Amino acid sequence: MLEFLGLQKEQSTGLSKTAMGLNDTLYVSGNSEQKMAGAQNAAQIRVEHIARRFVETGIKDLCRGVLREMKGNLKNPSMYKTDKGYATLTPQELQLMPGNMDLDIQANIGENSNSSLAEKLIQLTQLLPQMAQSPTSESYINPMSSYNLALDILKNMGMDPTRFLNDPSTQEFQQAQQEAQQKKNQKQDLMDQAEQAAIKLDIATKEANISLVRAEADNKKIDNKRQLLQANDDSNRDWAELKVKAQGTEGAEIPQKIPVDFLSLYQDTEEAEKIQEEQQMMMQQQQEQYGQENNVNNSGY
Repeated sequence: MLEFLGLQKEQSTGLSKTAMGLNDTLYVSGNSEQKMAGAQNAAQIRVEHIARRFVETGIKDLCRGVLREMKGNLKNPSMYKTDKGYATLTPQELQLMPGNMDLDIQANIGENSNSSLAEKLIQLTQLLPQMAQSPTSESYINPMSSYNLALDILKNMGMDPTRFLNDPSTQEFQQAQQEAQQKKNQKQDLMDQAEQAAIKLDIATKEANISLVRAEADNKKIDNKRQLLQANDDSNRDWAELKVKAQGTEGAEIPQKIPVDFLSLYQDTEEAEKIQEEQQMMMQQQQEQYGQENNVNNSGY
């Protein structure tokens, strides 16, 4: 009989021995902590279901009964507290309310509980940064998403958001935001200018290196020309000495001078190099044009 009464109590209240941690059979070999947690969770879900049904039925009837009694017996104005301060309700305003109002009761249990909402908000805190880092999904994020998320988290924790967050609708916040944006734009402009200056400096350095290489090449050409001229002078001098010695010696024959074309070696090669560069540019342009035609043909297929 006692066991039957205990079973009826469990079914009416939803509080079983498992939920209260009083079932000794759960501690035998083979039962793990996961099994105990699953049993307690199932019992808790049943308790929340009963509480939700009570809120959605009994609380509604209670509120309607209180409203009916206030409309019949309230004679003086009544003050009540709201989120924005205190307000007054007169008997005349109370009579204008319908007698059978539709009430929406939100109980802090189950899916609508603060713990369930906190878990969803935590998931959002992980989702938004991932979307912000992706170039494809960054444009889908609302600029007010961070503020709205922090506002909902603080409200769900039962705290005053104004103690931690600034209201973006106020003029002071908008002015401060504009100043911060201007500073950010100025900083970005300075960074862009510095980047452009670095690029120009790099280009100037490369041009200076090219000029240095050209100057070294010109110096080598000048040195080669000087050596050719020096060799031409030495050859003429040696031949003149031989000629003088041959003329002063009886019976000696004047040696014949071996012609050496130093002038052809002395000619400047800049014109030839210029022609060679023009030919290389023409060949490069022809190759690029040929590559573009191939790309067009491939895309046509």
